[in-house]
Amino acid sequence: KRMWQSTTIDRLKERDKVLKGVTSLIQSYTLLFEKEIKRRENLKSLKEENLGLRQNVLANSTKVLTSNLNLSIDNADSQGDSESLKQSLNIISEKNTELKDQYREIKEENLSMTKKYNDILEKYLNLQTKKEELQDNNDKVNEEYTSIKEELEQNRDKLVNLEDKLKVFREEIKGKEEAKNDALAREKAMRKEREVLFKQIRQLEMTRDELLKQLKESQLELNDLKQKIKNGETTGSTSTTENPVQNLFWNLKTRFQRSNSLSNSTKPDENENLKFDMLLPPKKVALKKELPYAPHTVNFSPSNNFIAVGCSDKKVRLLNPHSLTPMKEFSMTKPAHRVRFDTEGNLVLGTSTDGSIYLWKIRESKLAHKFTSHNNKVYTADFNADSSRIASGSFDRTIKIYNCHKGSLEKTFLSAKSIVSDLSISRTDSLLASGHHDNAVRFFDMKGGKLIDTIDNAHSDHVVAVNWSFDGAFLATLGKDSVINVYDKRNFLAPVIQYHDSSKFKVSQSHTWHSIEFSMSGDYIAVGDLKGQLHIYEVSRKLGFKEYLIKKEHYQGSVNFASWSPDGSSIVTSSYNDKSIALWQ
Repeated sequence: KRMWQSTTIDRLKERDKVLKGVTSLIQSYTLLFEKEIKRRENLKSLKEENLGLRQNVLANSTKVLTSNLNLSIDNADSQGDSESLKQSLNIISEKNTELKDQYREIKEENLSMTKKYNDILEKYLNLQTKKEELQDNNDKVNEEYTSIKEELEQNRDKLVNLEDKLKVFREEIKGKEEAKNDALAREKAMRKEREVLFKQIRQLEMTRDELLKQLKESQLELNDLKQKIKNGETTGSTSTTENPVQNLFWNLKTRFQRSNSLSNSTKPDENENLKFDMLLPPKKVALKKELPYAPHTVNFSPSNNFIAVGCSDKKVRLLNPHSLTPMKEFSMTKPAHRVRFDTEGNLVLGTSTDGSIYLWKIRESKLAHKFTSHNNKVYTADFNADSSRIASGSFDRTIKIYNCHKGSLEKTFLSAKSIVSDLSISRTDSLLASGHHDNAVRFFDMKGGKLIDTIDNAHSDHVVAVNWSFDGAFLATLGKDSVINVYDKRNFLAPVIQYHDSSKFKVSQSHTWHSIEFSMSGDYIAVGDLKGQLHIYEVSRKLGFKEYLIKKEHYQGSVNFASWSPDGSSIVTSSYNDKSIALWQ
């Protein structure tokens, strides 16, 4: 670029010098031309004077000859003297000679002046030719200057385009470097977490082995105690609550179950005779409540203190998780379609059909922020892992990221001109998964604000629900085609597990809001269907989808939402058409 600019500047300087020289030559030639015109006028006047002189000389000489001749004749006649005649003739001849000499001189002078005129004319013609040549050169220089100017403008446009492309390329490189650094940092953090988890697992395995020994000993003691009770060898109450051995047995049983679920150990031979169902998913409805309003959505709080219900009467209610009685109530301008708690259970959000997202502080029972950036229905929203951000998806085909502390909009993602039906944020990183009406599932990096991956045609109909497992390793998706897919985070090319049995499971086609949800351990998936049934599937790579529970409990309409309690022992479900919620235990 610099070499091209310097070359162009040198060429322009040379052109300016040539133009200055041409201008000075033209001025000098103009002066010479004016002088030549004056000289030719002077020469013409001299010729006219010369011609007049010649005529005067001839006339005078004729007059003189005639007068002398007459005088000589008169003298000859009067005096008869021939000598006087001779003298007069001599005088006339002398004057005639002088006149001839003068004429010769005038003629020579005229010839010399004619020669000079011809020389000057030739010089003038040469100068005229040079002027024409210089004019042609000037035209060429002007044409070259115009072409150089046009080329310069084109090169400037190209340079601007190249600079814009270079800027975009640098930004892409910067984004890729940042993404790479983030990925490396996440990988490093995951390695550290994995090491910590492995240590915890080893410790839990050791604790479990010790507890197994204690549990076996306690079982033997309990069996001996039961045998003694049957034989009448003991006295007093035999209730479990008053028997210390029985209490020890149940305590050990609980500790074993929790350690076993956390360690995820596989020792079927040792645990074959120890079948506990304390933390297994529920199998029956413990409580069902008819509501005067239609519930759109339900959600368990992570602290197990509340159950949030988004209602058609423009209210979000917090219910007691044991009795389903109202405890707190928040108002909206339109019906709530999705409610979510933050990770600490201190905040609850509600999305509305007017495009608003409400965020309330539970303890103070007041509105913290109201976000109104969407211009169409908002059916879904979720908190990130540290509850500092909220992501929302709308029918306006955008995903927006809000700052919970500042109450401000931070980013907007375009979702490929497709309605966002549901979204979920991984708890282990900032990966956001969204389901769309164009049958696709898309993945966005919340930090970088970029689209990372897309699963086109994840379903043959609208994707209505997505949910990450608690460890962020798997993503479950539900479509209007009544297919459930589970994808491995490491490879989104095809689902690792898929369930499709239209005879047993079918999604409601009239509602666009549904849920699919992993249990806290990631071993089970809960989802409702069109027939009013709750489906619970045990999920694993080897076995795929294993039916744990498919049960209907007096629902007249479809089950739209199902939400797990934090310990996985309870599920709350809602039916919009039936205007009721149920607590499964």
